[in-house]
Amino acid sequence: MERIAIIDHANHRLFIEDIDEKVLEEKYNCEEEAYIKDMYGDFDGEWSWDYINHIEYFPLDSDGDAVNLDNLADLV
Repeated sequence: MERIAIIDHANHRLFIEDIDEKVLEEKYNCEEEAYIKDMYGDFDGEWSWDYINHIEYFPLDSDGDAVNLDNLADLV
């Protein structure tokens, strides 16, 4: 599994996705950008992506405690 973040800079949107490596190998020749273009279509402007190893989210009312988004993936 690869976890990636895709940022749509034109619309200020963040996508976080877990991708099955078998899908990347078999259908996209291990090319993450080919997968992104296929799954998300054309963005209205600039976009970028990168791998993610760890995610924490700090809401305004967190009192310094982070919400670990990795744990939320287990709830799905």
